Amino acid sequence: MRPKITSLKKKETAKRKNHEHYVTHKHEILAKRNIQTLELTYLQILNRNECETKDLKINEAFNYLSINETTNNTNAELFDDSDFMDKYAADIEEDGIAFEDIHENEYEEETIEDTLTEQQMEFGNEFINMEASAIPIPLKVPHVPESWYKLKQVIKRTEEAPQVEKQIIDSTSYFCPECEQESLDPNKCTNFNCSYYSNTLIPPHTFMVMNIQQQIEYILKSIDRNDLQLLAQTSTESTTSMTDIYQGRVYKNIVNSLRDEHHKFFISLTCNIDGVAVYTSSEQSMWTFTACINELNRSIRFNVEKIIVLAISVGGKKPSRLIMQKMLIPIVSRLKQLQKPILYQISDTSYQILRVYLIAISNDKPANSMVQNQSEPNALFGCSKCEIAGYTTPAKLHATPHQSAKIATTYIRIFPTTCGEQPEMRCNARWYEICHATQNGIRFLTNENKSHTYGYMGECELCNLSFIDRGSSFMSDTLHSIYHGAFLWTESSRKQSWSLSKFLPSIDRDLSKILYPTTTTRAPRSIMKCLKLKANECRILLLIGYPIFKNYLPNIYYEHLQKLAFGISIGESSNISSEKLEEMNSLLTSFVDNFPYHERYVVQTIHCVKHFATT
Repeated sequence: MRPKITSLKKKETAKRKNHEHYVTHKHEILAKRNIQTLELTYLQILNRNECETKDLKINEAFNYLSINETTNNTNAELFDDSDFMDKYAADIEEDGIAFEDIHENEYEEETIEDTLTEQQMEFGNEFINMEASAIPIPLKVPHVPESWYKLKQVIKRTEEAPQVEKQIIDSTSYFCPECEQESLDPNKCTNFNCSYYSNTLIPPHTFMVMNIQQQIEYILKSIDRNDLQLLAQTSTESTTSMTDIYQGRVYKNIVNSLRDEHHKFFISLTCNIDGVAVYTSSEQSMWTFTACINELNRSIRFNVEKIIVLAISVGGKKPSRLIMQKMLIPIVSRLKQLQKPILYQISDTSYQILRVYLIAISNDKPANSMVQNQSEPNALFGCSKCEIAGYTTPAKLHATPHQSAKIATTYIRIFPTTCGEQPEMRCNARWYEICHATQNGIRFLTNENKSHTYGYMGECELCNLSFIDRGSSFMSDTLHSIYHGAFLWTESSRKQSWSLSKFLPSIDRDLSKILYPTTTTRAPRSIMKCLKLKANECRILLLIGYPIFKNYLPNIYYEHLQKLAFGISIGESSNISSEKLEEMNSLLTSFVDNFPYHERYVVQTIHCVKHFATT
């Protein structure tokens, strides 16, 4: 005869099967039972006030729960494990299930397990789909959000994160390197008349424009209010010295132009455009278009997280001038929109209506020629600041075309000037004048009767912005032009009177005895490795170590080196008066005009030193 399952055995089976489930979901189950208790309490309060309530909505109970959060938490602690297991076992007992043998006993356990699983799912759905979003149900788990509401907020932000990342890229374009037209396909040119349409040798350039406004909003919101300097835009005091970009001529022009406007506050940007090879000896390159906010304190202005990425270009070869100008069009379009007043949040406590202006571009020489849409630095009109015409000369002194039938003479472009000579400076008005003249059939000829346009190759898209000038807005680069240029000069012959080749060991010993300031981030290495020195090491050698060369250079050349060191030292100062600025201009101009070496060495790198004071 099959043994009969008693009520006690059924209770033991329920307790044993549901203990693990209850331990895992204890707080959720207690929370639901707490809500049911509150529903009853809420109905009793309504009856006590003679309020006839037929249908109590769950939202009202949740609102009541929010008001009595402290009381609810206390009530939740009144329940223990035995209360739940006893009640749950009693519910199962009321089902009246009987078994006749051991096989039915196993079937009984499986049935109870299935029934509980369905109840768990039903309760989970009810718990997650609660209508009251701010319900203060405590989770009571360490190192996690303290309530179900806050947990849902974290999950919601996580789900929205990929969408925010997608919004960072405003648009993506593709440009064919062969026909220089925009392509609709990232893998080939879609222009029927292009040879790359059927046979793609180099895939199109991929150009991604970023959401500039979103990045500015993020930066301004993340900083402290005192890190953004806007006081210079409302100050009426006239300053005779420069401590930052606020005292510059262009910045003052913006302040004066907005003086009568209702929204007169703004932030300014300095842009840098540069390309780098993906790997050594590769034509594949990546170009980055970045900017910094000039009103930020210097201590954080150039931090990586404070840099704005305007756009990124990746391609199988260096982009042409035409492609570069097409890339600049969408950037200029977005910057024009930012020139209008927009409300920004600054830190967590304040808001300010600001305009955004691009006022300066700092690139190396090859990038400048592409962005300005001008000829290469070593071309006839290769200077990015003025319209001086260079001319060619043999690279080797005293070399002639008839030296040897087997040796070809190499020529280079030089740009010598004399004292008082001031070439025409580049500017927007000058470009419009030359463009208008050429459109009317006027030709400009060189001494060899070759037509030219003073180096202007076409329109510069950045000049469509309010405060960008084709000449003055493009700043000189100290890294390549001074520290790795005019100062680091090693190409001359050892036979020349200014050569220091035989004195390098002695100079190295003298330099090793110098005690550099404690603020020096990197002391120079041995001058024997002068070709491998970093720009910052050359900077320290020029500004601090130049007196060592007095014992090794002839006096005329040492005095010439002093002009460069003194002039750049003024430019590196944290406070530059108007008198010091004029002195800097005089020193650097004299450095170029009174060049004591052979004029063959007055290449573009030496000539551009003359324009550093304007930067």
